[in-house]
Amino acid sequence: MIRMRATPGLRIEDTEKLTTRVEDFVRNTIPEKERQMVIANIGVLYDWPAAYTPNSGSQDAFILIQLSRHRQKSSFDYVDELRRKLPPEFPGTEFNFDTGGLLTSPRPFRALLMSGLSSGSMLPKSKWMWTVSKPRNSASCRKPSLRTS
Repeated sequence: MIRMRATPGLRIEDTEKLTTRVEDFVRNTIPEKERQMVIANIGVLYDWPAAYTPNSGSQDAFILIQLSRHRQKSSFDYVDELRRKLPPEFPGTEFNFDTGGLLTSPRPFRALLMSGLSSGSMLPKSKWMWTVSKPRNSASCRKPSLRTS
């Protein structure tokens, strides 16, 4: 996923034009045989759907890119390439990249907590605990970082 932020307050129509240009750039960078689909989501509807989008206003968009299963380059290779090429091509627009996986997708997992040995037994006392976390890695082109919020 590519998250993009244009100039704050940009009209939704102008964000749509910019996003279309970025989509075309992505399609020219990632060959057709290497990708299955490219989908964009622009702006935000100020109601309950706002809770389910990373967009915070009319200046924001995200572009989902599904790569083909059998491809020559990894998603990280394409992120590196797009991270280098997008900012000079679209000055004033910020780009963040999310490659998915455990660091960015919320997934329930089960953790075994050890609390010493149970009395009269060599088996450890343990407690199973379910937890869900959603750390985010939204490294900017300009300032790569890992944020866990």
